[in-house]
Amino acid sequence: MRRLLLFAAILGLLGLSSAFAASFSVQSEDIKSFSTSVSISVPTTTSVAYFLSSADSILPGVMGPNPATDSAVKSKAIDPGTLSSELQTDPTKHHSWQTSPGAVDLVLSGPAALRIYQTGSVGPATAGLFVCTTATAATSACTRIAGDASSAGTGVPLEPIPFGNLNTTVPAGSTLRVVVVNLGTKKWNIQWGYKSNRESRLDLTVATP
Repeated sequence: MRRLLLFAAILGLLGLSSAFAASFSVQSEDIKSFSTSVSISVPTTTSVAYFLSSADSILPGVMGPNPATDSAVKSKAIDPGTLSSELQTDPTKHHSWQTSPGAVDLVLSGPAALRIYQTGSVGPATAGLFVCTTATAATSACTRIAGDASSAGTGVPLEPIPFGNLNTTVPAGSTLRVVVVNLGTKKWNIQWGYKSNRESRLDLTVATP
């Protein structure tokens, strides 16, 4: 009797296994495979230098690619102050430059640094980077995208003020502005122009399609 019951139990298990296998086979047949081609476009980046120009009395000055001809070297003394590049409005305690309004978006993707030529007393220069609308005069109304960052203050010509890696877009119709302030204790001079010995500039990494 026990053998008969055991034999019946084994037959029952075999039946369940067959049913499960059949169910799995049906479900597997219901699975369809689809293939879709995917194209991934990775933008390339280019290092671009925006050179600083315009007279020391113009705020903000002009910042753009190096033209075909040199321009005279400009110089300005920057007094010590306590306000950030965003809030400083005293023309004796800061200077600024900005690009012309772009016709297309300017995509910043990578390292950026300001290299400003200093003379006189040694001390760190501090700078901020902003996106401004074309009608904006006060930097406080702009959008900060980097800084305040400072140079090491060793007096080395064109010592960088590093802004780190940027990942932002300057929309078409807006401008990119850089502002320099002196948060130290000593007055120093900054110099700029397209001359090779005073080529203060903003180094950017720009994404291209």
